[in-house]
Amino acid sequence: ARKYRLQVFIDVNWRSMFWDDSHRAKIVILDTLNRADFIKMSDDEAEWLFDSIDPQIIRDRLPHSQGIFITAGAKGCYYSLAHQNGFVPAFEVDAVDTTGAGDSFVAACIHQLCQQGIESIEDREAAVKFIRYAAAAGAITTLHAGAIDAQPTDADIVKFLSTQ
Repeated sequence: ARKYRLQVFIDVNWRSMFWDDSHRAKIVILDTLNRADFIKMSDDEAEWLFDSIDPQIIRDRLPHSQGIFITAGAKGCYYSLAHQNGFVPAFEVDAVDTTGAGDSFVAACIHQLCQQGIESIEDREAAVKFIRYAAAAGAITTLHAGAIDAQPTDADIVKFLSTQ
């Protein structure tokens, strides 16, 4: 990715069952995150890796990153993008299954980065709109069972946002 000047977006997606040694896992994950431009993690993952859910504290420890997203389920998303930090509340929905919501959030972030450009994160209003789009994708995913079929399209997200 670096050779071709590509941006790297990592979703931590920690699952202890896939690691024999959680201490070793933490070392490997932190080393990998040091090479990422954008990072999404849950509040539990942030607490485990950094002893904090403050995205600015985490960004200070990962100086290469351009953006940190810490999702907190039904509470919302803490973020640090460019030179700004904030919180975007979650949408209130009657969740059926949360499987895949984080994946939808990440896919929507990547979609927004591709559509709006990296420079869009410099503008606070654009950044909040960007995160609301991603949060909407996650919320829509929870309305259906399963992770794959529940993934929304851009049209689904735009329609959902128009009703909020």
